[in-house]
Amino acid sequence: MYMNQNHNNRLSTIDYRLSTNGGQTLLEMVAALGVAVIIIVALSIVIVRSIRSTQVAKNQSIATKLTEESIESVRTVRDQLGWQQFATYTAGSGTCYRADLATPALVTTTCPELLSGELSQFSRKINLLQTGVAGQENTHRAIEVEIIWQDPSGQHNSKARTILTDWQTL
Repeated sequence: MYMNQNHNNRLSTIDYRLSTNGGQTLLEMVAALGVAVIIIVALSIVIVRSIRSTQVAKNQSIATKLTEESIESVRTVRDQLGWQQFATYTAGSGTCYRADLATPALVTTTCPELLSGELSQFSRKINLLQTGVAGQENTHRAIEVEIIWQDPSGQHNSKARTILTDWQTL
C-alpha cells in the first residue's frame, strides 16, 4: 500500500507539472514576437542608413575626382594656348566654361553644365575669376569648379579653387 501511495504522489506531481507548464501562453508569444519585430526594424534602419552613407561617400568621391579633372583640363588648355590667349577669356563675368582639349579652348556652356552618361546625375560649373590682388589682373586667374548632384538625402556639392599664373614668364 505504501508503494501504491508513493506511486500516486509521483503521478499527481507529474500531472501538476504538465498542467502548469503546458506551453507558452498567448501573451508570451505576442511579447516574443514584439521583441523580434523591434530587433528586425532596428537592424533594417541601420542597414538603410549604412547604404545611404555609402552612396553619399561614393558620389562625393566621384565629385572630387570630377572637380580635380576639370581644373586639370583648364590648366591643360592654358598650357596649350599660352597665357596671352588664355588671358583673353573673361574672368568674373559669371560665364561658365567647359574645357575642350581637342580644340584646345574654353567653350562657354550652360551654367551649370549637365554631364552625360554614367555621370548624368552630376552638373558642373567652371568659372574664371579675378584673384582680387592688385597688379595680378594680367598674370593670374582664379579657377573655381563646382560639381553639384542630387540624391535621396538632398543636394550636395564639391568645390575647388586654384590660381593659374603666367608661369612661363613669371
